[in-house]
Amino acid sequence: MQDKLYLGQLNNYNLSGEFVLNFEKNIFHELKEKGLIYIEIDNRLVPFFLLSVKRKSRTAAIVKFDDIITPKRLEKLADCKVYIIDSEEEIIQHDNNDDFDINSLIGFSLFDIEKGEIGKVKEINIYSYNVILIVFKGRREILVPYADEIIQEIDFDKKTILANLPEGLLDLYL
Repeated sequence: MQDKLYLGQLNNYNLSGEFVLNFEKNIFHELKEKGLIYIEIDNRLVPFFLLSVKRKSRTAAIVKFDDIITPKRLEKLADCKVYIIDSEEEIIQHDNNDDFDINSLIGFSLFDIEKGEIGKVKEINIYSYNVILIVFKGRREILVPYADEIIQEIDFDKKTILANLPEGLLDLYL
């Protein structure tokens, strides 16, 4: 399925939302090209879009996420491992099996196994072959990766999606 490529670890942050991302080898260009990284939170990969990437050294970059980061969120992300998805084409091929159109999920209600109803899927975006459900809870936008380890069941009759969201994912957005 997905081939994840370990980049490194988030370290020091400042209150403007910038982190130092230390990586083991010089992958600055790949990082800047992708614009999307996955942060491991509770053994699950959660997507984050990069607002800016600045080279700090041969093995470090200063990254800022395309989201309003509160001090609580900053603290939660410190010391997390960071990945990019190396080969995502299988996700799209999997989604197209049996004439399934991923966009047919727009309007479905998303439920978490533990927290119940989260919100409605308003959009579906594909970033570097990664399918992301854009779910709104009130006026808040929540990005949910469309991945086998997260999406547990889709009921087309009831127009519902049952997910096992990574612990802490909702805290990042709410």
